[in-house]
Amino acid sequence: MNDTRIYDYYMGARASAALAVGVHIGLFDALAEKATEIEELAETLGFAHRPLVLLLSALMGMGLIRQDSGRYLLADDAAEFLVSGKPYWLGGLIQAELTCAFDPTLLLDAMQHDRSAVYGGKDPWETHSSDSEKARRFTAAMHSISARPAGA
Repeated sequence: MNDTRIYDYYMGARASAALAVGVHIGLFDALAEKATEIEELAETLGFAHRPLVLLLSALMGMGLIRQDSGRYLLADDAAEFLVSGKPYWLGGLIQAELTCAFDPTLLLDAMQHDRSAVYGGKDPWETHSSDSEKARRFTAAMHSISARPAGA
């Protein structure tokens, strides 16, 4: 019996969190400009060295960032899909993790109360019509999902 599949699902949530934080803090945008050493990157993004190294290590483990001669740079797919302003930027969808992620507590609450996990039982469309920021985030997420298929 092999437990790899179970660990892969478990670790997927951690990878998703690292990806969402990287997008949110502008890490991929910063690295799109040039290969950067940790000190300069920490100063640019406004984070301490240690937590930034940990995030970069996680993203390197995911193959999204690489290191060359002490400088961090983006993998090709990260440069294409994780840099804001690029035609097929997936950041709108990924940033949704910070505001409406399906973490275990939300899922459990939804199961226990028979309601939507993301909107706390409220109708999503009504919520969007009364909260322009949620509508903007939802639209960005949907755009991220549909841009590539629309291009085809």
